[in-house]
Amino acid sequence: MITLFCERRLASVLPSDVTLALRGYLVGLLARREYPPYRGTQIDFEVVAAALSIEPIQLRSAKAQLEPIFDAVSRSVAEAELRPHAAVQSKGGKSTSPRGPRKSVGKPPKTIVEFPEPLQGT
Repeated sequence: MITLFCERRLASVLPSDVTLALRGYLVGLLARREYPPYRGTQIDFEVVAAALSIEPIQLRSAKAQLEPIFDAVSRSVAEAELRPHAAVQSKGGKSTSPRGPRKSVGKPPKTIVEFPEPLQGT
């Protein structure tokens, strides 16, 4: 997604070395699940430019093309799971719980008598 966007939309407005550096920066943000740097609701071009070792004016000139991809990265990071799913245990597998079996709660059930004696004589 990022590579295709950089090739089609950013290559026409930014130099190729800046486009490649920006692509690597955005892919790195996704890999680390980090949000892009924002100052309020705007992209913080000074921080991005410092990370890419370029002048912020180069990025500001392509602001209209950069906002959609930065927003997409933000949405992708927000939608990513905060923690992975719990591992599903196989049916034949043995439990590796650190504790022993749990003790049942409550009174034990009364024994079943096949032919009980009546409570009152009739």
